[in-house]
Amino acid sequence: MNITEKAPALQADNVSACKPSILSNFQSQFNNDSEDIHKCRSYCNKRIDEYGIKSRCELILTALDSNSINEMVRVTGKCKRYIKNWLNRFCDLGFNGLYDSPRSGRPSLFDHSFAENVRKISIFTPDSINKIASQKLSNEPISIDQSELANIISDNAKVPMIKGSKWIYSNIGAVFGMSQSTVCRAFKKFKVGNIRPEGSYCFSVDPEYETKLKIVHEILCAHYDYKDTVVLSFDEKPCIQAIEKDIVMTSNMGVSSGCRYHKHGYVNLIAAQCLQTGKVYYELSNEKDREFLKSFFERLIQNNKELQNKQVIVILDNLSTHLFDQEWFDLNPQFKFIFTPTCSSWCNPIESFFSQYSNNCLKHASWTSVEHLINGSREWLDYFNDNMAAPRSWSFDYDAKLQERCNLITNMRTQFLSISKLVKSGVQLIPWAKTYVRQLGVNINKLRYKNKLTRKQLQKLVRGLNNRFGIV
Repeated sequence: MNITEKAPALQADNVSACKPSILSNFQSQFNNDSEDIHKCRSYCNKRIDEYGIKSRCELILTALDSNSINEMVRVTGKCKRYIKNWLNRFCDLGFNGLYDSPRSGRPSLFDHSFAENVRKISIFTPDSINKIASQKLSNEPISIDQSELANIISDNAKVPMIKGSKWIYSNIGAVFGMSQSTVCRAFKKFKVGNIRPEGSYCFSVDPEYETKLKIVHEILCAHYDYKDTVVLSFDEKPCIQAIEKDIVMTSNMGVSSGCRYHKHGYVNLIAAQCLQTGKVYYELSNEKDREFLKSFFERLIQNNKELQNKQVIVILDNLSTHLFDQEWFDLNPQFKFIFTPTCSSWCNPIESFFSQYSNNCLKHASWTSVEHLINGSREWLDYFNDNMAAPRSWSFDYDAKLQERCNLITNMRTQFLSISKLVKSGVQLIPWAKTYVRQLGVNINKLRYKNKLTRKQLQKLVRGLNNRFGIV
């Protein structure tokens, strides 16, 4: 074969060599400002990884800054085929491509709305739902206020089985026309464990929520640019118990920790983590009052040269012991306190460090005394500072968090009005749900008046809600 005959083959090889890779194709289509990438970031903030979508979002975000597929394999621990598959799906369909495609076989008896429907049903007594189900199955007229609950109840509902004062698997299965085992599988799949009304627990009614959150967000995003300023994330982990667990024999003649234990006391961990270096400054003590915290910050400057002659910004929550008087700040002008919104400890980076400390040092441990606990904690904390400390780059999507809060407030108001109408029409609440619905009403009114209700106004509001929902 002469040279001219080889030319087409060489030309084909060059064309294939110039074909863009999957990763370069992905990076050319998407960047940090893309809408689908913003959706991935907001989904990564969720605590529950539903259907594995959160891990796929993390894979997509990793691909933005990766140089090759092999690098992604090392970082994520996933195989090449898995990575290429989801990158191709994301390039073709965007964020919706991260969901599983429809599969063959028998269709599922429940879908994503199952968990929400269970939450709507289970705050009312089974007897009330039984009455509505009987009216629906016998084609009797149903009031407009009760029509939403009637639409949730299945046409295959088993009315005689809906009875009793508590919700159990058999009662829920009767409402949705499912077997008890199917309901059990649905609860595990959708992680239905918290059925209290949304926004009735640990909800911030801080009138300065947006302002405080914005300041914290700006510091977390720009702390690595500060030259003469140190940013500390501060909090305390109170009442760490020194528990000594009993040792029991196992079936294979080994030993393990039993369920019985002895308490020897407790200790408090006071910690401040530097976001620029990751180093943790800590003290273990039985005290955690305001005067002790003042002395803690004063010793922090005296004993650490890297903090001297610098402004120290401290991110901390609104605990009463954290509210120092102006006289102390006049004597210590290098300190500046930035408070997070109330009920918003998630935006304080020190909480993730406490999670590491609990999982790596306290979990499954047995302490023979308080001194043993203190020595063990110091050993791990020193190891962390020497080997694990690294600059903190964690932040959150400010706009996504505000939008999430706005959606939650809208849902709270809609839910409260809906429950109030149902109660007025004769549907009864389960006893434990009454207090949550009352708190939902209190939070809505606090937001309405920007948390400026006087004590008498608040007592009058609670009395009115107690009368409305039958709380004794």
